[in-house]
Amino acid sequence: MKTLYKAFHRGEVLHPLSHEICAIYDPRDGRIVHVHETMRWPGSSDSGRHDFEARSLEMAAEHGHEVSRLKTMRLDPATLDPTKHYKLDPKSLRLIEIRRPIVPVRVPPKKKQTPASKKRAASTGRKTRSTKSAKRRR
Repeated sequence: MKTLYKAFHRGEVLHPLSHEICAIYDPRDGRIVHVHETMRWPGSSDSGRHDFEARSLEMAAEHGHEVSRLKTMRLDPATLDPTKHYKLDPKSLRLIEIRRPIVPVRVPPKKKQTPASKKRAASTGRKTRSTKSAKRRR
């Protein structure tokens, strides 16, 4: 898979010098709970942080994950499709593509008109649903 990331600087197309991804996963079921990704661009300074996995755990903890029972695994960015979801097989440590459940959108129920809202609508001169339906019946 080609790199999806490019930057433009003074009319020049830049490609990242390095691209690293670290998955933080639960070793019991292989569920990936956090993904940390970093890229280094031409002209950028090296941050001096060489322990990418420790930084990934730090970031996962900052996002509210309990990291004491989690493990890290570096992933090759070329093997990942950013439009898909994955988990790790806990035994073989291979990526498995998973289907994400579709979460239904909750549509709020229509509000019923209360006597107070009818009174408010009448005082502002607006027609209420009940007024409209009454006129249709005439």
